Amino acid sequence: MIARLRAGELLGGIELAHADLSGLDLSGASLSALDLQGASLRGSKLAGARLADAKLAGADLGGADLSGADLTRADLSRAVLEGARLDGATLHEAILALARGAGASLAAVTGARASFARGVWDSASFEGADLLAPNLSGASLGAARFTGASLLEARLDDARGDGAAFDRARLGNARAPSAELTGCSFQDAVAPGSVWQGAKLDGSRFAGADLTGADLSRTSCASSVFAGADLTGANLQRAQGNGADLEGARLTGADLRQARLAEARFDGASLGRVIAHRADLGGCRLVRADLSGANLRASRMRGADLSFARLDGADLRDAELDGANVYGASRQGAKLSKRDEARLIEVPPRSGEPGGGAAGS
Repeated sequence: MIARLRAGELLGGIELAHADLSGLDLSGASLSALDLQGASLRGSKLAGARLADAKLAGADLGGADLSGADLTRADLSRAVLEGARLDGATLHEAILALARGAGASLAAVTGARASFARGVWDSASFEGADLLAPNLSGASLGAARFTGASLLEARLDDARGDGAAFDRARLGNARAPSAELTGCSFQDAVAPGSVWQGAKLDGSRFAGADLTGADLSRTSCASSVFAGADLTGANLQRAQGNGADLEGARLTGADLRQARLAEARFDGASLGRVIAHRADLGGCRLVRADLSGANLRASRMRGADLSFARLDGADLRDAELDGANVYGASRQGAKLSKRDEARLIEVPPRSGEPGGGAAGS
């Protein structure tokens, strides 16, 4: 039987559940629809094997080579895939829920609706993967690498992934509510319409990312970096982003109502028509930021640096403006009372400080 397996003969219907097939060379074998539940295939060579509809639940594939294998609709739930190689494998509708795949390589895997839910994928590589609507909900993704991967419509709700890398990943319409993705890198990621509601993103990097129309409401993103990111029309209601870096970011029309962004950096950011009613912007740097037409009513802006900013048409009524610096700022048509205006200060930056130089330079 082993010889027939090695020869790649079609063996549909044969049951090999709990069999010891470890270390075998089954490259290119036809194993579709076989029952291999609980089997040991540790260290086996299954490169290019046809495993469509195979039952591999609970199988031990640790260190196995499954590169280029066809795992369409295969059931690998609870399987051991630690250190396994699945580069270029087809995972269309494959089930890898509750699998243990720490350190596995899944570079350039393809398929739609594959499930990795509640599995352990710490330090695994999904670089260059093309997975439509993958389910990674509840998965452990610590230090996993998704660089350059296409994960459109991915589900990442409740996923945990400290230090994971999603640089240049395509995450359009992905959903990651309540995920814990602290210290991760999403640099230059493309994630329009993505949902992160209630996620923990503290210390993560979204520099240059496309987050247009994204839902970041109630996220915890303290000290996160969104420098140069596109957050046009994004929802950041009640976001907790004290100390975040949004220098040069585009937030036109974004919703920042009741967001806590004290001491955040918005130097050179585009905040036209932003809604920041009751937002905490105390101590923020908004040097040369464009806040034209912004709704800043009842916001807290004590000690904010608005030097050289554009406040034309902005609504600052009832805002806390004690000590806010508006040196060189344009305020044509801005709405604020004489009492509020009296609380503003105009202090030129010291030589060598950011924001120095003539207005408009």
